[in-house]
Amino acid sequence: MLVVPAIDLRGGRCVRLTRGDYARETVYSSDPVATAQKFRDQGANRLHIIDLDGAKAGEPRNLAAASLAARETGLPVQYGGGIRSLPVLARVMESGIRWAIVGTAAFRDPAFLEEAATKWGDRILVAVDVRAGTAMGDGWTSSLGVPVIEAVGRLKGLGIGAAIVTDTERDGTLEGLDLKPVGVVLDAARGVPVFLAGGVRDLKDIVALKPFTSRGLAGVVAGKALYEGTLDLAAALAAAQEGQRTPDAPPSSGGASAANRA
Repeated sequence: MLVVPAIDLRGGRCVRLTRGDYARETVYSSDPVATAQKFRDQGANRLHIIDLDGAKAGEPRNLAAASLAARETGLPVQYGGGIRSLPVLARVMESGIRWAIVGTAAFRDPAFLEEAATKWGDRILVAVDVRAGTAMGDGWTSSLGVPVIEAVGRLKGLGIGAAIVTDTERDGTLEGLDLKPVGVVLDAARGVPVFLAGGVRDLKDIVALKPFTSRGLAGVVAGKALYEGTLDLAAALAAAQEGQRTPDAPPSSGGASAANRA
């Protein structure tokens, strides 16, 4: 199981929002590259970078910073936020980013997702950002009208790399993961690796997820817990790998995944 540190970018700075509320922002660093290097030095083997400005604007705004972080750390990066057209997607894929996260357009324009998956295969990750059981879009500001179970079910057979399922009502709260729906979501996504995000607090959350790896759980994305120090990344990585052989990334020809906001 992978533990992937999250870097959310807004105005070029590393921030965290509470429940996706742009008015409830905490700034942790003005240097995304230094933050990425810190996570690398703590043992991270990939990064989850979300462009909050891009998610709201509908097109990437912090792609250069994400690409620089990938280049300077040597770590593979999964990047999302405003990727809603094939030309933009192509630009992201050519920027040094390993995986592109699409969300809003994946459900509003199924043809876009199908074409993206046909061209880039498992370098495509799909964000399923959930509020009250329904997928959200436009930086979590509007409902896509698709129940989460249906949303993840639509991804089967496309050949994408993974689904990233985020509990937006817990994201940035440090309340701990809600484990009740995990099994149902994994069953609905059967055959598609799943990353979970939203609410991670401490090592107990990491340990509690390990039994789900046999059902398709690829990993977990952690953000605020790492910045606030309630979760130690090195300890989380060790716990996630204990007793099992963990690959460098989930199955992918390109390498191998939740505050996603695509």
